[in-house]
Amino acid sequence: MNAELLVVLSDENRSQHERYLAAYRLIHKRDKEIGRAFNDFRRSTAVFQIAIIRKLGVITDEELGRFGKEVQASLGHFWGEDHGTTAAE
Repeated sequence: MNAELLVVLSDENRSQHERYLAAYRLIHKRDKEIGRAFNDFRRSTAVFQIAIIRKLGVITDEELGRFGKEVQASLGHFWGEDHGTTAAE
């Protein structure tokens, strides 16, 4: 997010006020994304939240590999990937 924010703040084609508003919107948007990833953990939303955390780059593929096969299969289905893993394995 810092790189994105730096681009917004250094855009010479916008006024200072326009840059401020763009930065505010970006921070607000990212705050919502982070909130969806980390707020209100429940079993029913765990796979979805893990997927968001991976998308945000907070968790690596190596760390993701530490989850059980069932979770990995669910995440694979979530991203439309088929790794040949099923919950029955």
